Amino acid sequence: MSKQQYEARQTKRFLQADADGNGMVSQQEFDTHRAAAQANKRAKRFARMDANKDGSIDAKELNAVLDRRFDRLDRDKNGALSSKERPGRKKNG
Repeated sequence: MSKQQYEARQTKRFLQADADGNGMVSQQEFDTHRAAAQANKRAKRFARMDANKDGSIDAKELNAVLDRRFDRLDRDKNGALSSKERPGRKKNG
């Protein structure tokens, strides 16, 4: 992505948040836009987890998600997560 493409993308996002079209984003507009984006992100995540699309996540669906996440985190594929592999842990020590 070029700098020009990056700036165009960010400008488009800015304009989406500028609800009143005055060329500025107020705190309220920013908060509203971020809340909507987060709600959309959570809805998409839920939809991915709800494998059978019944509107609920059961233990089988949850375990499938957790298994995939564990497998992705277990970089050395030894069946255990070292402190370096665990999310939120410092990688250098």
